[in-house]
Amino acid sequence: MIACSNLINGALTPSSSGKTISVWNPTDGTLVGTVPDSTLEDVSTALQSAETAQRAWRRLPAETRGTYLREAAELLVQHRE
Repeated sequence: MIACSNLINGALTPSSSGKTISVWNPTDGTLVGTVPDSTLEDVSTALQSAETAQRAWRRLPAETRGTYLREAAELLVQHRE
């Protein structure tokens, strides 16, 4: 079973409510995992963090951003199921 968290400001965090939502496999009814039952406060914190990160990201040269994106794409390919 997979237990997911919110990724906020570079850190994996649970919902501030402490609640989760179960995710079920529709083909066989088995429990696949859980995801945070995020609150409005969680979403607001994530949005503020993303806005701060965007300001830093846009100051990077395009070539640097491209390098980071290619590296991220390669990691996705390496770790796909």
